[in-house]
Amino acid sequence: MYDINVKYGDTIEIDESNISDWMYFDDKIAKGAYTIKVLRNQMSAEEQKQFDIQSGLLFD
Repeated sequence: MYDINVKYGDTIEIDESNISDWMYFDDKIAKGAYTIKVLRNQMSAEEQKQFDIQSGLLFD
């Protein structure tokens, strides 16, 4: 575990080889989130609907 002190507005550098998935929001739309999208795409339409409601995530 890493113990780092990061404040809002700080710039940090991350080695890209340490990133396995990522997600950010653009106007409430989840960008990235590739692992979640793969799992969601394996769900039935009803399961997807329930997941979307429970998670509050919107996908492009």
